[in-house]
Amino acid sequence: MCKPDPELKGIRGGNCNRTACQQPNAIWYNKGSFAWYCRNCAITIQRSANDYGIQCQEPPMILFENIFEPTDPRHEIYRRNR
Repeated sequence: MCKPDPELKGIRGGNCNRTACQQPNAIWYNKGSFAWYCRNCAITIQRSANDYGIQCQEPPMILFENIFEPTDPRHEIYRRNR
């Protein structure tokens, strides 16, 4: 596997901002880190934020708009590119 281009990390349409991932097609914007993530990492991060909110008895932070909305067209982009 080729080493990911660091210039593309965390930018829209580039590589996922998560260092352990670096998958292409980062199309989910995180309002907390101001960076772009792939679908799988975005879901994982948002679920962690939701769990944290439940544990702390606070409303969950919405880091990724519409990540759990199945009609969001970005989910279809992910399915086509797998």
